[in-house]
Amino acid sequence: MCVSPSGSSTILTGSWRPDTPLEMWDLGTGKALETVEWKESLLTSQQPCLLYASQFSKTPGNRYIAAGGSGANEARVFDRQAGAMTSHGGVGSGTALVGTVAGMARGVFAVDWSPVADLVAIGTGDGSVRILEVVERKKGDKEDESLASGPALEEISAPKAAEEDEEVEAEPERDVWDEAKDGKSDEE
Repeated sequence: MCVSPSGSSTILTGSWRPDTPLEMWDLGTGKALETVEWKESLLTSQQPCLLYASQFSKTPGNRYIAAGGSGANEARVFDRQAGAMTSHGGVGSGTALVGTVAGMARGVFAVDWSPVADLVAIGTGDGSVRILEVVERKKGDKEDESLASGPALEEISAPKAAEEDEEVEAEPERDVWDEAKDGKSDEE
């Protein structure tokens, strides 16, 4: 759950359920403002994404939403200013999908936006962190002229795959519980 940092009374909820997992609510009235459409996974249609984390971006206007979870093991970023707000029974569709990060080995358990840029960190159950930037595409960009204009995700950093020959030296095990009980460590 995340309260909009812009001072509005909007709450974002990411729920561990297959139907309507991402919603925005009015804090004052308790009424649903919008259900953000979370379509089936890009990689597997058999398993929904059950959300553990959701957050508004922290830059002025809180334009973006990031959310992720387990099951389909994916994270998505949405643009709150992209869609036309249509209302039927208080629930509309004012957001649009910017991009999806899919195919992770474990679920997404944390998302956090930078307070000064449209950068989001996505933390997964395997201990990896991906950093993504929302960039503005312009129609006719050299990279791919077939893409529509608007926001898109660009990966800044991804988990490094360990080399087969690379050995990781583990720290010796310490029993911190016994140290806390005794008030001293083995090194004293």
